[in-house]
Amino acid sequence: RLLVEAGYDTHRVNQCVEDNFKARINAGKALEAEERRAKRVAKEETSAAEAKARERLAAEAKATFFNRKRREIARNNKHTGEFTSEYIAGLTDDDIIEFDEDTKAEYESLPTVDGFNRSEVNTMVAKIQEEEA
Repeated sequence: RLLVEAGYDTHRVNQCVEDNFKARINAGKALEAEERRAKRVAKEETSAAEAKARERLAAEAKATFFNRKRREIARNNKHTGEFTSEYIAGLTDDDIIEFDEDTKAEYESLPTVDGFNRSEVNTMVAKIQEEEA
């Protein structure tokens, strides 16, 4: 009877050890899967933040361009008197682009979303994150 009980106990201990090994392996796999998922999510968030920063940089470049051109047109108009103040105030962005060939060429040479270097994008990402915090 002792041998049967000892054999049963040995079998139960071995089964418990095997279950522990299996549980540990499964936990390791689950941890690796969670780490991969977290890394993917972080990469997607970083990518989205960079895209947002690039769009903002491009929008700021365009806004700066249009403001500068409006001031330039108004300054030139003071000397020539070619346009009325109402006309200049009513100029749309498309009107400014089509104002002359130099302006059109300058507009077309503005940096696009992909035209910014990594440091500019990272600086803008940090600025956006500070604003959101």
